[in-house]
Amino acid sequence: MYSLATARAAEKVLLQCEQEPDELMKKAAAACAQVAAAMIPDSSRVLIVAGPGGNGGDGLFAGTHLALAGHTVHAVLTADKAHEAALRTFEAAGGQLRVDGEYDLVIDAVAGLGSTRAASEEVINLMARGNRVLAIDSPTGCGTEDSVIANATITFGHARTPHARYPECGEVLIADIGLREEFEQHEPESWTSFEPSQDITLWPTELSELPEGLRRLADTGPIPNLIPGIADNKYTHGVTGIAAGSTKFPGAGILCTAGALRTTTSMVVSIGDSSAFPEVVPARDVASARRVDAWVVGPGRGTDDAALAELEAILDTGLPVLLDADAITLVANNPHLHTKLRGTVLTPHAGEFARLGGDQQELSDTWGCHILLKGRITTITSPDALPVSVNTGNSFAATAGSGDVLAGIIGALVALPELPEHPEERPAKGTMQRMLLSAVAIHAHAAALAAKQPEGYAPTTANQIAQAISRAIAKLNARSL
Repeated sequence: MYSLATARAAEKVLLQCEQEPDELMKKAAAACAQVAAAMIPDSSRVLIVAGPGGNGGDGLFAGTHLALAGHTVHAVLTADKAHEAALRTFEAAGGQLRVDGEYDLVIDAVAGLGSTRAASEEVINLMARGNRVLAIDSPTGCGTEDSVIANATITFGHARTPHARYPECGEVLIADIGLREEFEQHEPESWTSFEPSQDITLWPTELSELPEGLRRLADTGPIPNLIPGIADNKYTHGVTGIAAGSTKFPGAGILCTAGALRTTTSMVVSIGDSSAFPEVVPARDVASARRVDAWVVGPGRGTDDAALAELEAILDTGLPVLLDADAITLVANNPHLHTKLRGTVLTPHAGEFARLGGDQQELSDTWGCHILLKGRITTITSPDALPVSVNTGNSFAATAGSGDVLAGIIGALVALPELPEHPEERPAKGTMQRMLLSAVAIHAHAAALAAKQPEGYAPTTANQIAQAISRAIAKLNARSL
């Protein structure tokens, strides 16, 4: 993922080499028209919402291609002016400046990457006329409370900062119009990916079927091998220890334990009530847990002195530790714990992260820990490494307790004695980052599988997400074959 400044520098080089006016814009427009055509049936109705600058020019030139292909194409200008050559070409091809009813697709060509202003009510209402929305470079108002919500965004060369941060971009498709090589003269800011967790696609399923020069963001890659081999036993995939749940919040412990239990064939040890799972080995406390290879601590555990003492005891074991929920609050409220966090994984949601009081990457570097900030776009930072973000592809996990399930999944993966190298280069280069990407992918696919019904998708629960983990692992394994 590259910054806006890098994008502008790359574009400047190509603009200086243009052999004819608007050459780069026309290439971008042709790619946009290809994506738009893949999102709609033949003889569709398309509306271009065009701003006065280059982004609007991209949209109008794209509308020209669509009109010549037999679609009904209308346009609205959001300012008193438009890119003149693009508008002339658009109208000559049969495009019309009008709005009339509903549309199969609306193309957001208002501002692109250069705007930080919220989308106007007029623009939001125009987008609502479409069955689908395709944004060029970035949805209008991206990152504000009044943003266009796109089903897909097309950008050029490489992904940019908004695509790694804002889920309103939808699925991001990248067209190489000569910019890719120029981008790669610069250092990236981070890596970003998209996990196709729902069985809904806006274009052909196989990457090879996409038109030449177009590509998706990478997915999270293969997951570790969780299938037991001929020499494996109940210990070889690592024993996960769970310190979660309490009398006040028993469900958190159950869900966290379920996440670990359904991810691994190895033993799971629980401090507390394990009666919901006869497979789980109970332990009175940290000291009495006979064998543990990694700990998960915090969900529903409380923040009193007993919880603090337990957290300190777990951190002092020297084993891999995942801290979630109440454990993160304890870290926020007890600065002396910060020196014990090296190598740990913290999994806050936005509210919990705010209590930590700092920049995510800076905290990872200072404490020497990995931070997984949960959300529709999940961001992972590790010490002295580029951040990694994942658009999880659905929001079904936005339900109480799903974070507890994710904590259990991660704990089971952290407990693995070693993580095999992936067979191909992937965005995240550190072993822990790759493992965290795998956990996010398993959780995202489990959420989508839990929500899927014969008639379509419906709300789901954390318990149903936990029950779908095995199916998610099977689905991701099949993808790697």
